[in-house]
Amino acid sequence: MERTSWYEKDESLRIFYFVLVALRFLFPCFVQNGYLYPDEFFQSSEIMARDILQINSTVTWEWNEAFPVRSPISAFLTSGIPFWVLKLLSKFVYLPPYSMLIFPRIYMTLMSLTSFDIPVYIISQKLKLKPFYCLFLLSTSYVTHVFATRPFSNTLETGVFGILLVLLTYPENTQLSTSFSKDMPEANYMPVYKYILIGSFTSLGVFCRQTFFVFALVPYFGYLIGQIKKQVQILQIVGRSVFMAIGFLIATMIFVLLDSWYFGYLQNGKVVLTPWNFIKYNSLQSHNHGHHPFFTHFLVNIPLLFGPLAFLFYFELASLLLCRFCGSNPTETIDQVDTENKKQYKLVLILCIFVPVLILSFIPHQEPRFIMPVLLPMVLLFSSEVVNLKHSSTIFMSWSIWNVIGYIFFGILHQGGVVPSLLHLNKVINQKVESSAQLYCHHVVYFHTYMPPMHLLAWPNNVSLNGHKLYVHDLAGNSQELFDQTMSKLKTDYCVENTNMVYIVYPATVKNAVQFNDQVINTIKFFPHLTMEDPPNLHHHVTDLMISSNVFNTSNATLAMNILTIGKAYWNHICCQLEKLKNELSLNLYTTQF
Repeated sequence: MERTSWYEKDESLRIFYFVLVALRFLFPCFVQNGYLYPDEFFQSSEIMARDILQINSTVTWEWNEAFPVRSPISAFLTSGIPFWVLKLLSKFVYLPPYSMLIFPRIYMTLMSLTSFDIPVYIISQKLKLKPFYCLFLLSTSYVTHVFATRPFSNTLETGVFGILLVLLTYPENTQLSTSFSKDMPEANYMPVYKYILIGSFTSLGVFCRQTFFVFALVPYFGYLIGQIKKQVQILQIVGRSVFMAIGFLIATMIFVLLDSWYFGYLQNGKVVLTPWNFIKYNSLQSHNHGHHPFFTHFLVNIPLLFGPLAFLFYFELASLLLCRFCGSNPTETIDQVDTENKKQYKLVLILCIFVPVLILSFIPHQEPRFIMPVLLPMVLLFSSEVVNLKHSSTIFMSWSIWNVIGYIFFGILHQGGVVPSLLHLNKVINQKVESSAQLYCHHVVYFHTYMPPMHLLAWPNNVSLNGHKLYVHDLAGNSQELFDQTMSKLKTDYCVENTNMVYIVYPATVKNAVQFNDQVINTIKFFPHLTMEDPPNLHHHVTDLMISSNVFNTSNATLAMNILTIGKAYWNHICCQLEKLKNELSLNLYTTQF
């Protein structure tokens, strides 16, 4: 097979790709303040900060020792390892709390490079695609830049999926690589240890996220069909499957023992199977984590994550269904004439997207990140349409615009004030602890925001620090009445009068949240911060930006105003409206004392 040389072709794409790789490391550290989902912290960083760094953290219901539904394996692989490095470095140099944010992000970016980019490069070569077309498309996706740089279990799941695809597309063994199998000698059959690796990685994927099975389904069936088409003996297929099962069982036993030790079961002679607890919990209808219509993944989440690629996928899927069930021969969507092998790999890639999304659609709770692993087959399937401008520059431009919008929304705006406010509060509270002779109870109150990850306050596990105490009150999206009740309790139920330092954080779009007569010591705004639960009234701002007669309602209105005066008045009007919009796109921090 003639391989694409690393240095001979697509020079400009290589340059752009490596620039984008550098930005994948830089932007999460210095630009991205967006807060995607609470699980970004509470299924990884928050729990590992407590265990490794001995920092006060919030332990959510998923880590309840009586009925744990999360394996610490995922949390350790996404945040535990960078926190171990952070703990080691902190013995030699002071590292601010900000490092607890960026270390996992740098680590996850490195992990995504090895488990997203390298598999895409390897598989694209096997499929005779242009590798840097695929890598360029992958690196221009905001999913790669934002979601894949955060310590989500979904990022780990996607990485394991990428590795599994590489192992299952080993030459001479899969449906995806049938076009290369004719000239492959018998020596290229996969070694036994790789079958064991396949089973082990499958087990790892399941312990990271129990939905991994549905993503692995099509690659496994593709592998089996490829074996049958090559007329491999049934005993050989069974033997290879046995080695996969052995790898799966060995890894599963190790993970079960680790989980049981972590949650204290092993010390009492018991074991716990967290994936099974997860399945049992989600089979109940009583829990309330959001119920979405069946079509949410297909009609909302796929377009949200992949923009124009979603519509290319729908067209490919419709063409496939038309061809298979109606016996028609639709116009090809990539080339006018497809080879048989190209049709086969396109079919497998389409099914790698369609089948898992269809199965996950039967689960009531549907978030966009749940289908993150389909990014890889999407990239392999549509790289030539998007990157090759000979087809249509419109697709490339729409892809670019969509991902810029997605990056700004999720990476910068969405709940963008929560993390900066926590890092600021860490400095303020520590200054108070170090400089004040008076002992205080410090109350951090978050109202109408996502859950604040407490570990960013860097407060030790013990209750007090130099006699000072810290309490974090997460009021989420509760009512104004509950907020007022909480404020009243702070005055009476904790420290004595005038020793309660209260830091109230809430979006500017929540009107009249602070309604008490105590003196406000300080007010700070964190921009930008966009909450979709309490969004700004954009229609009102757009309407106000239009020229109003009030702008020119002066005593000289009857006289003709010169162009300079009109322009200056309109400019001042625009600046005023933009300042109002900026104020609404902010997170307020009020400091007071009870």
